[in-house]
Amino acid sequence: MAARNGPGIRCYPVVSEYVLYRVRQGNPHWQGPPDEDTIDGPASLDNSTPLDPAFDDTIRKLTKEFEEKYQQVFNEVCGQIFVTPDSAHTQFLVAVRTLFAEDINWGRVIALLAFSGSLASQCVQKEMPGMVDLIVLWTTQYIDQHIASWIVEHGGWNGLVEFYRNGSAGRNGSSWPTFLCQAFGTIGMLTIGALLAQK
Repeated sequence: MAARNGPGIRCYPVVSEYVLYRVRQGNPHWQGPPDEDTIDGPASLDNSTPLDPAFDDTIRKLTKEFEEKYQQVFNEVCGQIFVTPDSAHTQFLVAVRTLFAEDINWGRVIALLAFSGSLASQCVQKEMPGMVDLIVLWTTQYIDQHIASWIVEHGGWNGLVEFYRNGSAGRNGSSWPTFLCQAFGTIGMLTIGALLAQK
């Protein structure tokens, strides 16, 4: 298993806490691990800076806002990715790489977390609960390898709280920017193409 901590931040607890929360929201009777089993807990997710107390609530509000705005696209992409469990990892990477192909910003980080939580919830609904831990792992690995340095440069995980409080670019106006809808539309097309290429 790859390292769970990015440079200067701890990523696994953030991803695990949110994904498990999201799965329980969509599947109230799911008998998954209790909240306290989340590795390292959510109390301190930065190696040197205490986590803002509003962090968990901020992630939940932003991901909910994102999912509600792009619910139809989310459902379509999730359905395409999990055509078979064997193809899930490849299609997950197609989706995430497309999302970050042009830029990294807090809006896209939130999109990644929302995407991962929604995928995990749908896996439980489709009687593939073993995929939940894998989605947490894949998301953590991607953040560690490709996004963690950017997060550190932008205030660590507490920078996400400031993004929410300040209404930074990417959340003003009509809420989420058009690029997110375009990105997930592209994801759907790439996912279909990748599935056809496997046949």
